[in-house]
Amino acid sequence: MIASSSHHISQFACRLAAVSMSLVFCSHSDADVHIARDGVSDIETVTCESAGQVIETVPHSEADVKRILAATPDAPLAGDRVEWTKMTLPSGIYLRAISMASADVGFAAGELGKVIRTTDGGETWQYVLNQGFPYYYYGCKAIDEDRVVISGFQNQTGEGIIRWSDDGGDTWGPVIALPGPTSIKWLAHVEFIDEDNGIVEAAWAGGVHRTTTGGQTAADWTYIEPSGSWFNGTFTFLPDKRVWLAGIDVVYSPDGGVNWSTLPSASPTFDGPIAILESSKGYIGGGTISPSVKGWVYGTTDGGSSWTPQPILNTPFPIRALMSLDDDRGWAAGGNIYTSIGGVWGTEDGGDTWQLELNTGNEMNDMDWVRFDAGHVDVYVAGYISQIWRARLDYPLWLPADINGDGVVDVLDLLELLSAWGPCPDPPQECPADLDGNGVVDVLDLLILLASWS
Repeated sequence: MIASSSHHISQFACRLAAVSMSLVFCSHSDADVHIARDGVSDIETVTCESAGQVIETVPHSEADVKRILAATPDAPLAGDRVEWTKMTLPSGIYLRAISMASADVGFAAGELGKVIRTTDGGETWQYVLNQGFPYYYYGCKAIDEDRVVISGFQNQTGEGIIRWSDDGGDTWGPVIALPGPTSIKWLAHVEFIDEDNGIVEAAWAGGVHRTTTGGQTAADWTYIEPSGSWFNGTFTFLPDKRVWLAGIDVVYSPDGGVNWSTLPSASPTFDGPIAILESSKGYIGGGTISPSVKGWVYGTTDGGSSWTPQPILNTPFPIRALMSLDDDRGWAAGGNIYTSIGGVWGTEDGGDTWQLELNTGNEMNDMDWVRFDAGHVDVYVAGYISQIWRARLDYPLWLPADINGDGVVDVLDLLELLSAWGPCPDPPQECPADLDGNGVVDVLDLLILLASWS
């Protein structure tokens, strides 16, 4: 807990939105600033307040940044509210991507042609592919427990490549070079929304390859270049076929990559990873490693048509991956291998406040989540060197037929429904057993319940 005693400094200092050797100030131009020192850890922080509300808390000096990130190298820093556990995997892997096919089975891909797999819910990981130089894999997507695609490049020929497995990684098909730009053909992240529709970044050329026929052969892919500069970090491909990518430009497609338009940039420097929900709320991030190592996150509520005027999060390392679970819960991960810094920041209130949940001491490059059971989800982050972490969060599955709210649809819900049989009471009394909302608990509601039986 930060000590309550603090001294007030001028608003002028608050308007200095830069990371330097001396101070890290608030990004909000209209904020009041307080400096306080934690009596336990002796870490000084700057708290930014606007209209009496805390809007941002950041480390005060570069030394404090390093002390925060070195304080507990193997433990979460958010008051143990989120418990991250380090998984067991082979050493020496520069991981770039992770994708969970189910609560039990997942895949992670990295440099030097390495792919690892878990079959025990992330606890342990084993090699299923180890090609070595000149293969580099920066993307990985598990369609299901059997079908998985990896994407990257061949570092001698310069080709952008993908490779498929149809048996859960036991065997792999041929390396497929995708036709594409005349410039750098290398591929980065890949996403599929179903077994047919996929997008893969030609990140270094500002292009994308898209498929509507499964992507099993080079002929299944069509190349288009919506930017012509470069993209960086994770991107968004929603089930309704909306797509967002960002880098020098922020680009958007409403139809699975057929048509594209350019959206406003968030950062005056450049942008990177982008995560947008179906509600159109989301985040965009980025960062630099020279001349200073720093990162940022901006927010949007309209699908990137506009962004917050200032960052909603400033970090001491570049943000390389963003992920949202819903409008409230989200994460920003990143780091810098050259200065041994990195971790995961989380928000539980839609980006209003953020906590450093995990210090990894190295660069984190990708995130994924999967439902573990009716009451929990598992969140994963992967990166350098041979690091995969998992957090299991309380996150009940919303089931309209779960009348008693215990996370399952069973005989207890059936009894609740039968006891409420007939017309619903007048408002404001509730009628949770009226599953179809027609004002009567009847056979239609019974059929809905039986169809949802756990």
